[in-house]
Amino acid sequence: MKSSHQIRACVVILSLLGVFAATGAAAVTTNWSTNSSGVFTNPANWNNGAPGSADTAVFNRGSAVSYTASFIGSPVGMPAPQYSTDRLIVRSNSVGFARGTGVNGPSYTVNNTSLDPSGRAIIIGQQNGDVATLATTIPVSAAAATIGDAAGSSGTLDVNSNTFSLTGVVGNTFIIGNNGTGALNIEAGAKVSAAGASNAGAALAVGNNAGSVGAITVSGLGSKLQIGPMLQFVDLDIGVRGTGSLSVTNGAEVDEDGTASIADQTGSTGTATVDGPGSLWQVGRDLLLGRSGTGTLSITNGGKVNNLANGCDIGSSGMLSIDGPGTQFNGPELGVGGALNVTHAGQASVGLLAASGTVNIDGVARAWI
Repeated sequence: MKSSHQIRACVVILSLLGVFAATGAAAVTTNWSTNSSGVFTNPANWNNGAPGSADTAVFNRGSAVSYTASFIGSPVGMPAPQYSTDRLIVRSNSVGFARGTGVNGPSYTVNNTSLDPSGRAIIIGQQNGDVATLATTIPVSAAAATIGDAAGSSGTLDVNSNTFSLTGVVGNTFIIGNNGTGALNIEAGAKVSAAGASNAGAALAVGNNAGSVGAITVSGLGSKLQIGPMLQFVDLDIGVRGTGSLSVTNGAEVDEDGTASIADQTGSTGTATVDGPGSLWQVGRDLLLGRSGTGTLSITNGGKVNNLANGCDIGSSGMLSIDGPGTQFNGPELGVGGALNVTHAGQASVGLLAASGTVNIDGVARAWI
């Protein structure tokens, strides 16, 4: 007679084989068909069978519905399972991806390599009226993703632990608010990465088109947004033609190899905040602030921004504020066409200052030039 451990192992193996067997079938679109939580690979939870590597998985149960799709791990002595579909579409509902039973944790890859904003691997908030949330605690990877695609849509991605990785190297690999409203929240030590752009267009675009709204929040010790390595173009664009924001708080980090732009185009609005001890934004090349749109960077309460190369250019509609003890901005050059405020013992350390705009340094602030 088999032991209970052996029986459980057989159940896991059969469940995984069901996923792998679906790989060779004709591609289908299949919708999660229950308002209850369940196992991702259970065919009874889908209207067209459990999705395989060539299929599109759709979650669309209604904006008031919340549930979890669990991904089964593997027993001791077996490799960690790797689940995959061709596309992932999250529409009106709140769905969580979580690890199910098993010792070795699973991962999920979305295979489609298209970089078209509306046809790519992952879309959260696809159509007008969608109110979509995906919260994941398992490793997820794809070439590209869009959050808040259509005008009138709302999409949110919560990465609460583990990793979310995008590998595409064409511009706009990751769009937060394409025509609608998009939000990316990175918390609890999670890591999100996007490869740098090898052509025109940012690797990560926040508030991409006119009328769109995008927001990124990175919060908590160990939480990190990594962008790059880049070749020669913008890695992070906050407020491309719409409205974009970035918030780095509670010891979190944003690390990018290339150029960052805040409100670079006419009609755009961009804001960035780096707040609290240990909170860090590291920019590998140029930092462009309010050159054509309205852009603001606020560093407060011990936060730090390091501009590693080239320099920071504050346009006529841009403002850089450095406020509070231990708060720092460090860079090789700082051009001020808009406004620079260094207050309440904040520190600005730059090799060269060129100012045609407004510079305000109060009596207790320090600016080393």
